[in-house]
Amino acid sequence: MTNTFKSKEKEIIQLTGIAMYANVHTPRTSSFKGVEKTAYEMDLVVTDTATLATLKAVGAKPRKTEDGELRAYPDFPGKVFKLSTKFKPTVVDASLEATEALIGNGSTVTVEAGVYRGVSTVLNPLTVRVDKLVEYVAKEKEARQTTLKPLDSGAF
Repeated sequence: MTNTFKSKEKEIIQLTGIAMYANVHTPRTSSFKGVEKTAYEMDLVVTDTATLATLKAVGAKPRKTEDGELRAYPDFPGKVFKLSTKFKPTVVDASLEATEALIGNGSTVTVEAGVYRGVSTVLNPLTVRVDKLVEYVAKEKEARQTTLKPLDSGAF
């Protein structure tokens, strides 16, 4: 019996766009159909024709919603592509100095991404250069007042 494996090609491309939900310093854990996955990832909103042409040339497809519609961010129009890797990418500022700044939605970035072709085309971020930082600031959740009443001591 012979096992046949589809070979994967690897090439490096440069992409420029707007970062959304960038988890590049700490991996994000998600679950899909009962399978847990931990990855460094981000959505990249692309508007410039050169980057779109590069993505088309390597066979990358824009992200879609569960309904099959193209994913969109109302404040940042453009085509959205997912970049994801198991390995922590290098993150640098515009001067190419390492940075631990948290990348907020709307930051302009240039990404060196590895392209892996198999069943689908996967874009792995290798280096993320933050060209214009919109620093991430966590929103505090408002304390919600409970409507529960205390139990009588003999309730249990």
